[in-house]
Amino acid sequence: MLLAMSILVLYSLALFYFSTFWKKVESEHSRGGSDLSITVVVPFRNEVENLKALADCLNQQSYSSFEVVFVDDHSDDGSWELLQGIAPSFNFRFKMEQLESGNGKKKAILHAIDHSASDIILTTDADCTMGKDWIETMLSSFVRDDVQLVIGPVMLKGDTWWKKLQSIEFSALIGMTKVLADLKRPTMANGANLAFRRSAFEKVNGYKGIESTPSGDDELLMHKIGQYFSGGIHFANDPASLVQTQALATWEDFKNQRLRWASKWKVGNRPATRFAALAVLVLQLSQLYLIFLTLNASQTLEILLAVVFFKALAEYIFITTTRKYFGLKTSVIGFLLSFILYPFYALYFGLAGNFKNFEWKGRSYAPQTK
Repeated sequence: MLLAMSILVLYSLALFYFSTFWKKVESEHSRGGSDLSITVVVPFRNEVENLKALADCLNQQSYSSFEVVFVDDHSDDGSWELLQGIAPSFNFRFKMEQLESGNGKKKAILHAIDHSASDIILTTDADCTMGKDWIETMLSSFVRDDVQLVIGPVMLKGDTWWKKLQSIEFSALIGMTKVLADLKRPTMANGANLAFRRSAFEKVNGYKGIESTPSGDDELLMHKIGQYFSGGIHFANDPASLVQTQALATWEDFKNQRLRWASKWKVGNRPATRFAALAVLVLQLSQLYLIFLTLNASQTLEILLAVVFFKALAEYIFITTTRKYFGLKTSVIGFLLSFILYPFYALYFGLAGNFKNFEWKGRSYAPQTK
């Protein structure tokens, strides 16, 4: 009991400290000009309902000197035909490509890179939306010569209680993504908002060695670049760099997403990621253990409840601070639901990711064996 309490208290204290990281970046915004060329890469498969909204966002960008390469990964829902239909409305340079051999997101991104010549590659997903200054803010980080890869913030959105719950929980991941990057221990990234130098991508041989997982175009690539270029990973602190995407509508989609994420843990033999997964396991087990003890406690009930409340308060402040930075509100009820449910499904996916198959974009995948 004492060990579990100590773990939660130390974790909570760390979160209180991490919450201050968002308060330090207000004066860091500097959107300077750049002579670097940039290509936005949009790999897509069966996104007929989302491509128009993304194209509208790209049309409104304040930075005008960019190109977009759309790559269709064997869509069968009319996405390609839709893209052809709306292409005349584009006010930016663009290319439209279709994968002929191979499949998957990494193949699509590689195809796009091969069909561009820009210094900077900026990836996003077809189901994303962003503000008018997105490209400008993501590109501005590369004014520093030592920056090789920029992690951009991503937030989930949605009107249903289930989507709001996902948004709140996902905010904690984005918060920790920034904190770890600021501490020079980058562990997480999201391909929906990721920029990197072409030269760095080529230097580490792109996705070579991480092809076995359908995901990993983000954090696995980040890990490779980080190993070669010490200190070369940066988090985009400007709120205008935010990308948003819809949270998932069903439990089945959510389950497959989390199993896909978990499938990356064994790839690349990354100590930092393994430690992060172990830390999540220990934290959630400690929380559930203390909650279980409160059901049978007598003299120590107040202490146990105080520790659990302390953790909840720390997480609430951390999440609300993160979301407020991007102009998002946080439902107290939504947070409490997330606080109660997260330990259960975090443990489930942490274990299930080792043996359960998952589906993504209409394709089935088996868990990684190494």
